[in-house]
Amino acid sequence: MASPTTPVSNRTRPVEVTPLNAGSGSNTEHEQRNHQFHYAPYLRQDLRKTLVLPFDKMAEIICKVYAARKWTAPSRRLPKSLVKEHQKFFDLPDNEEARYAPFALLANSVLDYLRHRTVRFCRNDPKHIAGSSAKRKPDVVAVPKDLLKSRRTIKAYNKNASQSPFWWHELLLFQEFATAAEDWNDNKSRSSKKRPSEDYLGSETRKRLKQSHDRIQTIVSESSSYHNLQGEAATTTPKNIQCASYALEMAANSGFRDFVIGAYTKGSKTFLIYYDHSAIIQSDLIDISNLKNLIKLLDVLVISGFGTTKLASLRLASRPSSDLPSPRENYEEFFAGAILKLEQGAVSLDLGKTLFRQHGLICRGTIVVEAKVRPRSRLSAGQVCVVKMYRPAATRVSESLLISQARGLAETEMPGMLRHLPNVLASETRPSAALHQELHQFFKEDYELRRVDIVVMDQLHHIQNEVLDATDLQAVFRDIFHCYRWLYQKAKIQHRDISMGNVMYRNHGTRVYGVLNDFDHALDISNDPQGPSSNQRTGTLPYMAIGVHELAAGPHYYRYDLESLYYVMITFVSPKDHFVDQIHRTTSEDLAYVKRGHFISKSVKPIDELAIFESWCHRLRLMFANGYFREAQSELHPDTFDAKTLDQQVTFDTFENIVGPYVP
Repeated sequence: MASPTTPVSNRTRPVEVTPLNAGSGSNTEHEQRNHQFHYAPYLRQDLRKTLVLPFDKMAEIICKVYAARKWTAPSRRLPKSLVKEHQKFFDLPDNEEARYAPFALLANSVLDYLRHRTVRFCRNDPKHIAGSSAKRKPDVVAVPKDLLKSRRTIKAYNKNASQSPFWWHELLLFQEFATAAEDWNDNKSRSSKKRPSEDYLGSETRKRLKQSHDRIQTIVSESSSYHNLQGEAATTTPKNIQCASYALEMAANSGFRDFVIGAYTKGSKTFLIYYDHSAIIQSDLIDISNLKNLIKLLDVLVISGFGTTKLASLRLASRPSSDLPSPRENYEEFFAGAILKLEQGAVSLDLGKTLFRQHGLICRGTIVVEAKVRPRSRLSAGQVCVVKMYRPAATRVSESLLISQARGLAETEMPGMLRHLPNVLASETRPSAALHQELHQFFKEDYELRRVDIVVMDQLHHIQNEVLDATDLQAVFRDIFHCYRWLYQKAKIQHRDISMGNVMYRNHGTRVYGVLNDFDHALDISNDPQGPSSNQRTGTLPYMAIGVHELAAGPHYYRYDLESLYYVMITFVSPKDHFVDQIHRTTSEDLAYVKRGHFISKSVKPIDELAIFESWCHRLRLMFANGYFREAQSELHPDTFDAKTLDQQVTFDTFENIVGPYVP
């Protein structure tokens, strides 16, 4: 029974509010309408380890990469009009909003002096940036001058006249302001509204969160060349989270941007903030009441702003229409019309609709785009496929190589397993951007170097997008389990990220076959069974096993992935269950506690249309509950406890006894 049946009306998409792997800013789907407070807890995770280095060093690195020179002050005499305009700006009252337009005009005068005439600063607040549902409004932004029709238009923006809003992918950088009276370390939220992401938390948890937020640490110490700010530092203040939310939207809604840069000014004190998928870096403070400092700041900002180009790493053969001045409102069409060439032109693809984009800062920045093979390519012309573009750690074994190894073994030992594995048609690895390499060279292990991987694969079906009958769905989940077991035991590959987005299927004849997709986090355990593949924690937050939440390091047991598969299954079959709702809303600090509570409570009850899953839900919960009960008892005799299988309670055999044997 492979054909879809009538859609089930009360089946929701809980993955729309699913935070991604640890350190991710938000959610897998972009149809949701989340307020910034939904992803503020995840931005705090990214901000806790902000790197700090002197402004002069940051300027040196940026100018070396994008200007091929050291920064030097212009030898031309400062115009009296510029000196007067600068003095007039700092004579303004200490009012944040009163400074937006004057600063934009002053910045443009400085750019004219620097002969950066292709970039203009414009007041943005109170207009929301278009291109996402986030409703964010940076105070001042810089955009290519080509977007503005005339000098009069620039003045109109800076007078806050009625103008069309900018789009996220149009912004080169942002500038945020605060009054001189504000405390750098003020962690008190200005909003009197209750944060939606913390509604489910108990009073004790909220109290603990508030205590951690109120801790104050120094932003910059002058004792060393750079610092790694760890814990709840001053970098997690509302203003820093606000700036990070701008960077999040610019990164997620601008194609494949290498990095985002902005500046934050309080009174006359300013620091640069740099964001990419490996780190957040902020400079030490400079005083822009000194005109020479302002000139250097804006020069470095604009030089780096040109380096943030959103498609540089892809090296597209032709630009999509969304890369031109007139943007498209529908992000699904962002790459439509672009041509991507791989393998020195042997593979040529027309890019189409965007199927997925990762909404996060410290993450892989994954984008999946539908594509069609062009004529005179080594692949079949007209073949529909998908292109996955992402930034894994440079030390990672490539996803395409792991899949190739697994398929090669399946062809000789178990051909039927090929139906449960993705099929790579083409792939290419590209080195990290030059700026990223410079930062890695400076920060060493504190900055994780990433490369660009592009993988072309057969198109698969997602269980969320197709409504299959209950029998077919059971077959899909059973296949995923047996595929994972075969990969682990025979191919010596551990997937390590079973999530809602990775459970796929393909049709073959009259059958539906489950496919375990996305080997981003997979590890070749035959060579290094315990070695980490990234500085980031492995997995997708709602589906992470309890042990992954609680242990910062150590081996990744296969039972962790079986626990993840359980969470995926109950999420799909009972999306409105209270526990399912909790794991998709709870921050990482409390997820282990919530999940442990589930295993000593009632089993999840599937929706009526998927009632045949009820036995699986109940028996699997009991299996894990027995294991964690044995773990609790092990405190009396820890030397004899088998942590790998929770004393043989959670094994491949016990899981198979519940879901059934493999059906070829």
